[in-house]
Amino acid sequence: MAMNTEPLSKLQLLRSEVPPPRKTRFTLQELRDHDFPPPRWAVPDLLPEGLTILAGPPKSGKSYLALQIAGAVASGGNVLERKPVAGCVLYLALEDSGARVKERIRQQQWLTANADGFELVLEWPTVKQGGFEQLSTELERGTYRLVVLDTLGKLLAGSGRDLDKYGDMTDTVGALQTLALKTNTAVLAIHHHRKLKSGNLVEDGLGSIGINAAADAIAGLYRKGTHWQLQIVGRDLEELTIALERDPVTRTWQRAADEYGIRPGTWQARILEVLKAGSARHKTLKSALQIDGSLLSRMLGELVEKGAVIQRRGGLYEVNTHN
Repeated sequence: MAMNTEPLSKLQLLRSEVPPPRKTRFTLQELRDHDFPPPRWAVPDLLPEGLTILAGPPKSGKSYLALQIAGAVASGGNVLERKPVAGCVLYLALEDSGARVKERIRQQQWLTANADGFELVLEWPTVKQGGFEQLSTELERGTYRLVVLDTLGKLLAGSGRDLDKYGDMTDTVGALQTLALKTNTAVLAIHHHRKLKSGNLVEDGLGSIGINAAADAIAGLYRKGTHWQLQIVGRDLEELTIALERDPVTRTWQRAADEYGIRPGTWQARILEVLKAGSARHKTLKSALQIDGSLLSRMLGELVEKGAVIQRRGGLYEVNTHN
């Protein structure tokens, strides 16, 4: 996970892009004349403002992924080939010790990054103990780009609300979703999958589907053979599936290589993207990619050897669609 090496002071982050109060009531004339701002993102096209539920099996790496995203937002780094919008992060690690979180951050190699906007909290009152009101006070200051709740169940524990009752969950989780939108904050709540999964994001979450129904976006980690998939669906983003694998050294999630061993973001992946639009010669590729000619020749040679690209007569290259 690439981290920013230039300092991002907390004051800079606190002052960055604080939106005006959200208008929630309109006459028809006001609606016609009102220009709604585009959705704010913690991670573009991946994690929007509002409430996102991230669920998965126990020990699947949900917390590692959430921490990785938090580090990228707080430091201005990269995550899953995307550049987050830098901002302050509040991370409620309600099921982990400080030592464990510190070790995970060390493994992910951002313990010494310039992430002044990152705050770790290990204890937080439950909803029954006034935890929602305390969270409201924090978010209404307008200082956070991202808030991570690890886990949602821990915050709701002992609330007197039944996790399996649709009405209870739409009321409780719906209030959290309203708060996130009201304060223009991306809230990422970690949840669990039920033991018997159907592969449906909405149905696989533990408890009532009212939990996911109240969210603005739902993300799920699913094992697929030797790899994992991150499936996401939401109101303000396109449904997408990202193939993932864990880096054994940093313990971070990375985009998985395709069947040819090509990873997203590499020169070979960029060449393939251009060729998917149609066959092209060396000169055209060099101009489109702004790449050194000798490097391009080497990359094309490797792509041909792997079978991802076919070289036709006259120096014309095209994607191999016959495999």
